Amino acid sequence: MLIETTKENLSIFMRSVNANYAKYFNKKYSRSGHLWQDRYKSKCIISENYLYTLNL
Repeated sequence: MLIETTKENLSIFMRSVNANYAKYFNKKYSRSGHLWQDRYKSKCIISENYLYTLNL
């Protein structure tokens, strides 16, 4: 997922996405607990050329 933001609120957004998806996934597959062990990655992309060279 590639997100462009002008504010420094990405961590709040990602926390919400992760929590809501975990609830959905856990309910669908009758499980509980964390889905991901590591946090999301965040990189500042300064140009399209730089974007294409990233290993996301």
